[in-house]
Amino acid sequence: MRTLPTLALCSAFALLLGLSGCFRQAPPPLGVDDVKELRTYGFDTIVEPQATWNPETNQILARIEAGFVLLDEGRDRQDYYRSTERRETVDPVWINRTQFAFGPGHGLIATASGREVPSSQGLTVVTIGDKNGKRVLDPQTLTKTGYRPRVWGDRIIAQAEDKIIVVDHFGGVSEFGPGFYAEPQRGGRGVTFQEAPVLEADRWTGLDLRRGRLFIRWKPGQVTSLANAIEARWTASGGVVATVLRNDPPLGRPWWEAGTDVYLVAGPEAKPLLIAKDARSPAPHPGGGLVAVVSREGATDLVDESGAHRRNFLDQGDHPEWSHDGTRLLVEQLVQGKPDARYLRVAVLRIGAPLPAPAAAPAAP
Repeated sequence: MRTLPTLALCSAFALLLGLSGCFRQAPPPLGVDDVKELRTYGFDTIVEPQATWNPETNQILARIEAGFVLLDEGRDRQDYYRSTERRETVDPVWINRTQFAFGPGHGLIATASGREVPSSQGLTVVTIGDKNGKRVLDPQTLTKTGYRPRVWGDRIIAQAEDKIIVVDHFGGVSEFGPGFYAEPQRGGRGVTFQEAPVLEADRWTGLDLRRGRLFIRWKPGQVTSLANAIEARWTASGGVVATVLRNDPPLGRPWWEAGTDVYLVAGPEAKPLLIAKDARSPAPHPGGGLVAVVSREGATDLVDESGAHRRNFLDQGDHPEWSHDGTRLLVEQLVQGKPDARYLRVAVLRIGAPLPAPAAAPAAP
């Protein structure tokens, strides 16, 4: 296996910036009225896009059938790539500005006899380069096992059967432990994982855990749990927001019809706080204090981390995702008359209190 470019995300320069930031006064947390839409743009997709922002730019990575697309604002700035091997490009995740990873769908493939066996596709890392003014890609196999990659510092954490694995930038694999769908604190020590797969058929445990528990490992040796929770995300201040199911997911119908609420667990000693009733799919703002959620009716709402204020932002929008600097909000929208299509709508935002109006010019003498 060829050595992959390093996945390290930290540098001495970044550390210096972090230290200098210790002497600055932290800005006040955002409120639901501190976000104003300035303009919008978007892209059409034909499969579940699982769109995700580049961690340093406004480029979007999204799935297409047997491939992926890189999307930049502006006409004719969309680059489509398809795998000649028809590889699945599921759960894509940016590693850094020029690298991203993806894997297969569920880590299982069906044999001719109808049995399901683990997939040998594993994780792929793609490096974006430039040659003669044209974008070029260098895909490389990172592992032959695992799916659903997530970035955890300078490593990747992924699912392998009923276990969570950790992969270094050489492709070395170590076992984290049993569990499902790890969500690491990208730049910290924390990681969450589920007791059961919940939203998928449980092919692994043999246990009757329709909802299970969400485990939050704040650091090694410090673990708390949240019952019936899924869709965990880390906040800028080091807390966890998650969707809590009030009932077992219904068979043959959307899982959120079970009734869902969004809770915040601010830290290892904090009690879970209800911040959005009848909501799901929380997306914390990278600046802190604010969370985008999806309402029972399929709208995108903004709530503050205290749960005291909630504001409708879009009448329709699923899977909200903030850009790296929090100045753009991406959502998926249904396309009328095209049940398999999704429109990726991006709102360009003004963040913070509006600037004061300029003083009126003095009257002419």
